[in-house]
Amino acid sequence: MRGDLPTTVWWTEDLSETPPLDAFIEIGRQLIYDSRVWQDVRRGVAVLEPLGAERRIDLADLNWRRLTPVRQALEPASGESRASPRGEATARIAHRRGEAALAWLAAGWLLSDRQQAVSALPVVEESELEDGTLSVTVRRESGETTVMLKDRSIAIMKASSPPLLVGIPIESVVEMVAAELRTFAHDAGLHDTIAALVRAFVK
Repeated sequence: MRGDLPTTVWWTEDLSETPPLDAFIEIGRQLIYDSRVWQDVRRGVAVLEPLGAERRIDLADLNWRRLTPVRQALEPASGESRASPRGEATARIAHRRGEAALAWLAAGWLLSDRQQAVSALPVVEESELEDGTLSVTVRRESGETTVMLKDRSIAIMKASSPPLLVGIPIESVVEMVAAELRTFAHDAGLHDTIAALVRAFVK
């Protein structure tokens, strides 16, 4: 019990197989879960869709936090106007075994983020990435950018410049949950990503 503070529901089960109970959703302000454990990404997204669309509860996906370095690497550079059009783009996403949910979160984000202007659902496939977890390649008229997420770093590769390797912080599950509890805010990016995946899977 947290007194008069908003209630957080931490759902440790695979919600694609065991959806959260309505009784918990009704009393909760925030739902923390980890899509990394999902056995069925489409079913997991379908479970979350009404929760997000009806704003019944704020979603907080621990797996979404792992995607943060990739999203930051693909955002427009500081000197680039975010209001200026970047031209249509296509994307291909490769992931190692067991990381399908992370790959589909990346695909949904690319579809939902106006700055990315991806013209179609990215191709998502499982692949042997050696020491990589996820590889996202975005192709635009201006060139191609590949971002490789590794266990402790992220590699950014552009045709016009040498590869850049940047270390990333490593968070345990407990640290990620604690961070979400401290933030306790509506994550519009995650909600938009889920909505984009719902539309993509329906087609």
